[in-house]
Amino acid sequence: MVQEKFRTHFRHIVERPFCKKAATPYNAPMKAKRKTKASRKIKKIATKRRKTIKKRGPRRVYFDFAATTPVDPRVIEAMKPFWQESFGNAGALYEEGVRAKRAIEEARTRIARILSAKAPDVIFTGSGTEANNLAILGTMAAEAKRYQEIQMNDGKVTGSPYLRMHAITSTIEHPSVLECFRELERRGVSVTYLAPDAQGIISPEQVLQAITEETILISLMYANNEIGTLLPIPEIGRRIKLLRRERGWNLPYFHTDASQAPLYMNVAVERLSVDLMTVDAQKIYGPKGIGALYRRHNVSLAPVLFGGHQEGNLRPSTENVPLIVGFACALELASQGREREKERVAKLRMLFIRLIKEKIPEAVLNGDVKQALPNIVNISVPGQDGEMLVLALDARGIAAATKTACAESSEKASHVILGLGKDRVYAESALRFSLGRGLVRRDIVLAVRILSDILARTKPTV
Repeated sequence: MVQEKFRTHFRHIVERPFCKKAATPYNAPMKAKRKTKASRKIKKIATKRRKTIKKRGPRRVYFDFAATTPVDPRVIEAMKPFWQESFGNAGALYEEGVRAKRAIEEARTRIARILSAKAPDVIFTGSGTEANNLAILGTMAAEAKRYQEIQMNDGKVTGSPYLRMHAITSTIEHPSVLECFRELERRGVSVTYLAPDAQGIISPEQVLQAITEETILISLMYANNEIGTLLPIPEIGRRIKLLRRERGWNLPYFHTDASQAPLYMNVAVERLSVDLMTVDAQKIYGPKGIGALYRRHNVSLAPVLFGGHQEGNLRPSTENVPLIVGFACALELASQGREREKERVAKLRMLFIRLIKEKIPEAVLNGDVKQALPNIVNISVPGQDGEMLVLALDARGIAAATKTACAESSEKASHVILGLGKDRVYAESALRFSLGRGLVRRDIVLAVRILSDILARTKPTV
């Protein structure tokens, strides 16, 4: 009876304890119920997440920014009006065409400003590959035509003018450059292929020693797309200029493929001392299908395509206005945030290299650690198949590459790694990880951990 009165009188205290420690068996079931409800909710979320992972696969981490980049949302916004609103053909005389033409010329001026060039010297192309073709084949075709005219005026036609021409490139260029020089060889041009040192570097002395009286063109890439090594392009260009001044003529011309460089390097043409330079929008968070060639005003250039007057009669085709506008926007954004992004990505690259050395000691680093782009890590794992490793990484959510996406698919070995003087065992086991926006420290740690786990489970193929 007394206990019942006590419970009734102090019921409010028993039901509402002052702290968790004062909890009584009376309210314990209520807490247990709340905990069970929360547990059910967590379990439901976890189940849903497991189903999503099972359906979509593991979280994807992209490590192939050297192949292509996602388009920056600000670039997409800049292009939007030119898909439907200002869609006119830039060759038309009416208002829609005039608006399109004005947009192209404004984009050309903006790009020229970043390159420290004059607007008429910027030629839009359909890609970086096309720009390389125009620079190499177009230059040699223009000189061949000039030789032919001289022969005809002298009344001495002595066969193909290409037989009197010489050109210089390297063994580790992009396929879009190497294939152009192989085509020139088929036409009769003598081509010297310079071999880099073990780090992928070609010295100015090598270039000067290869120049002859018949050298028309030298083409060397600024930053290698597979190993990231930077060539001393400014010094090479300066030495070529001095040689031309001594000779008293404007040959040889100097071309560089700078497609990989604008995100992290200054690509002002006066600084680089180049006569021709290739840039590509898809490498700088711009749209695919648009590139550009810088051509110094006194460089002779002939078209390699025919059928229109566009781009100063050098690149026939209806101009792709939205892509041109997007290219200019992407290049501006790249130049504005260059130093900050360069520093951020460089730290991630050094972390990647350090973790590779710690976790995968059998891996061999390809290329120069210091004289290189801050976003490319290329390694070889002797005894492994590079393509199989890429597929295994892909299955675990990591997108990486073995070599350039433009290389011949039937050839497993990287021509760049072979060009460094390394055996096929290194060239066939090469992996390229190229970093970019959105990647953070945990992504680097994850990639190395997964690669280490794959190697631990994979038997060497040779």
